[in-house]
Amino acid sequence: MKRIIGLFSFLLVVLICTDAQKYVPFPTENAQWNIYYASSIYDAPWVTTRLQYSLIGDTIINGINYRKMCRNIGTTENPIFKSVGGLREQDKKIFYTGNGYSSYNYPTINTERLLYDFNKKVGDVVAIDQWRGYPITKIDSVKIGNEYRKRYNDCIIEGIGDVVGGLFAMITDLPTCSMCHYEWHFICFSQNGENLLLNPDYESCTSIRRWIDSDNLKTGTQWYYGEKNYISIDKPDLFFYNYNSVKSVGDTIINAVKCYKINRVRGYPMCYSGVRSMYMYQSNDTTYFYNSVKNKFCPLYNFRAIKGDSWTVEFPFGNIVTTVDSLTAILTSTKAFIVQHVTYSSNNENTDVLHSKIIQNIGDINNLFMFGRYFSPSCDEMYVEHTGLRCYVHPDFGTFHVPGTLDCTYVTEVPKQNYSTLKVSLNSLGILSIDGDLSTEPCTLELIDLKGSVMLKITVNASKNTVNLNQYDKGLYLYRISGKEGLLKAGKIVKN
Repeated sequence: MKRIIGLFSFLLVVLICTDAQKYVPFPTENAQWNIYYASSIYDAPWVTTRLQYSLIGDTIINGINYRKMCRNIGTTENPIFKSVGGLREQDKKIFYTGNGYSSYNYPTINTERLLYDFNKKVGDVVAIDQWRGYPITKIDSVKIGNEYRKRYNDCIIEGIGDVVGGLFAMITDLPTCSMCHYEWHFICFSQNGENLLLNPDYESCTSIRRWIDSDNLKTGTQWYYGEKNYISIDKPDLFFYNYNSVKSVGDTIINAVKCYKINRVRGYPMCYSGVRSMYMYQSNDTTYFYNSVKNKFCPLYNFRAIKGDSWTVEFPFGNIVTTVDSLTAILTSTKAFIVQHVTYSSNNENTDVLHSKIIQNIGDINNLFMFGRYFSPSCDEMYVEHTGLRCYVHPDFGTFHVPGTLDCTYVTEVPKQNYSTLKVSLNSLGILSIDGDLSTEPCTLELIDLKGSVMLKITVNASKNTVNLNQYDKGLYLYRISGKEGLLKAGKIVKN
């Protein structure tokens, strides 16, 4: 059984500790919790949605008064609220009865369960579900709106609940299906029509799109990689190196599916160019490619897969099983990329077992889209050994350089304005500085608070690259820098 909360936690705001603050009770009306939820069973595609819960009216269950908890099964514009249970508070304890994420997790729907207990102290144990619990190791305070609220273990806040897994994460049992996969995250909490807390990993309260999510195959995206070209496979000493590239050159429709056409646009031999097109698209963290032999799209990468998961890739030359052996991460100045360490195998005795790495939303670090084959004949009878990805260039998000490989200086189409050339810092005096190769062309700097509101929007360039932020409260902020070529840099800053 698997339950993915995430590899990386997020910092909500600067900590301000106090023991004398006023207790903030749970809301009784006009409150809304938005939660990201994804599920998959066996090898089925992941299904993702935004769960929206609200308190609307009163109800009586087993003779006890509750505030009615409802879930919006309609849309934001046309909500349709369905009652799923009841919520009540007594002596700083929050009780819930009803359905959470999925009804089968609650075989006895009207059984009341303790959702949160805000009487707890450091050293006390907090129950996760009916089998497990964990100790409270830290209690501090966080400013939400105009008031401070007590927070437990960086994740449970008075009047809101769990701001990592979501409102019902503490009582949602693990699924008993060994091939079931579930994932849920807190997105946003709102009250009286005001967004009070937004998970900074997400773009807005009404979206399940994260800042790290992007159209990773978008037209203009380019992958630069190395190749070792052999004159003859029987003469391993006769070779030369090339640094070649494939590029997303446009989109098209195949079998009623929008996909991107990816061509080899650089490298030797030149007869590759425009000859071998690949058609691909990505959905729910799975990348699909068009198998022209079977006339269907087949999964190539499953970026949600964790250790022990595997999937079958149906290539024209036969099936390859991809198994995830372990997970690590590559940290850059702006984001973290999950890396799947995988094994490729097949039922063909003549096919070697290959070990490689797949970078989240980018592809195989050694074979790219070459489908797990280290050697392949090229169109002029030479043989090519793929020596690995060097750079990934996205028109919106700049350049990713594979650590430990040659520098991206050979990549001639990389804009000067990208993640690798800009550095954003905030000093103790509240002065934000943008350093690096900032173009003389006007760029736009946006400062965004945890509610998702744009606090500041200003033009910056090479001669005006500092901004005074003293007028803003202490806390965590997001920033975005955009130019004529799109997003140049995004990240988080903490104002002390």
